[in-house]
Amino acid sequence: MSVTDLSRTYQDVWGFRPPRSCREMHAAGLFDPSSPRFLSLAAFDVYDAATLAKGDVYVAEELVPGLVPIGGDRSGDRWCFDTRLKVHGTTPILYCSHDGGGAEYVAPSFAGFVFRLIAFSFAVPHLFAQRKIDAAGIVTLTRKNAEHAKPWLLNRWAKLLATPPAHWPAYESFDAWLAQDPAFARLPRGPVDAFRG
Repeated sequence: MSVTDLSRTYQDVWGFRPPRSCREMHAAGLFDPSSPRFLSLAAFDVYDAATLAKGDVYVAEELVPGLVPIGGDRSGDRWCFDTRLKVHGTTPILYCSHDGGGAEYVAPSFAGFVFRLIAFSFAVPHLFAQRKIDAAGIVTLTRKNAEHAKPWLLNRWAKLLATPPAHWPAYESFDAWLAQDPAFARLPRGPVDAFRG
């Protein structure tokens, strides 16, 4: 399915037009496993139009109005656009727990979300170890991912991913590390209701 199909599905099901960065990254093949520009991300899949149309993700009736699914991980956790809020003109991204619990803001925009996913690779090396990718391989993979996503990332994000620091934050301190970035620092803090009663 095409980017037009993706936009149409978002519009038909959720009444939402995805941001330009989302449409352009899909069109460039960043989320298509058959594309040479595919972003290999730790245990996360960005939904395509076919997945969204099948209804295998949270249906609109389960989510609080204004939340629109983007993708998920293998444990059933989902990430959504929150169209109810703008953070400096962009639509922020929410993490929604698979157990139907609360949610929290994790990125100020779709491009920020992709940056977060690429950077997160360094915080969860055990997920890559399962795929037999060592620390040097993670650096190589992250640089490749960063190069593919660079047209949509802020310059400071692209530079950080291209020349990663010697010591990245561990999983437990990753969110606090991200909050040092001005774009992430503007995100609302605390739990957010994501599911209907």
